Amino acid sequence: EYLRGGDLKKYLDNPAFTSYKYWKYVAYYILYYISDALSVIHGRGYVHLDVKPSNVMLVRPYSSPEELHADLARYLVVKLGDLGASTRVRDRILLLSPEYSPPDEVEYMLKEKGARPLMDIFSLGITFLKILDPQIQRPDLQYMVSAVRNLRVNKDYVMQLLSYSSSILRDWNPPVLNALEPEIRELVLKMINPSLYSRPTAKEVRDTIAKYIRLPGQQAF
Repeated sequence: EYLRGGDLKKYLDNPAFTSYKYWKYVAYYILYYISDALSVIHGRGYVHLDVKPSNVMLVRPYSSPEELHADLARYLVVKLGDLGASTRVRDRILLLSPEYSPPDEVEYMLKEKGARPLMDIFSLGITFLKILDPQIQRPDLQYMVSAVRNLRVNKDYVMQLLSYSSSILRDWNPPVLNALEPEIRELVLKMINPSLYSRPTAKEVRDTIAKYIRLPGQQAF
């Protein structure tokens, strides 16, 4: 399928879009559709392993944020693409993006323990934060990058770096979340939890965010 809108990243690089007064709700819709896609992928026994803005694709091109916002409630505008890193649940992890991957994904790659669906949830949480604020940087990024670089060099050092990363993430409370409804704020904090099994499922993310948007065919609130 040719997706004429290209990837989400090019819209995040445009301040005209990200400074739009209703951009938060654009982020909500994107979170809904991508969590819905992940729910399907996970339900079929696969893990995506590369959820990030450049892999979120728009069906149509948009010249203004108003145009994009107007289309959200009446037409499916976003899809999750690039399954090049995907694998079956519990199969080996061969590829990852340090900026969007949780520490446990690097650990499981190191120990060959295999992919888990909840790894995608962390990546989706970071992606959501990037949509809200493209300038945001996860505070543990230097440790993640270093851990990935040293995967084949020093396992003990990698585990130490991942421990630092998890410790930092446990205390991370991005200020951008303060502008969200309390339930969504708590949802995102769970999504970016460094503890694998503390994260919600894709279906739980989808069902929570669905309360705050109007899907095509639904009555207006």
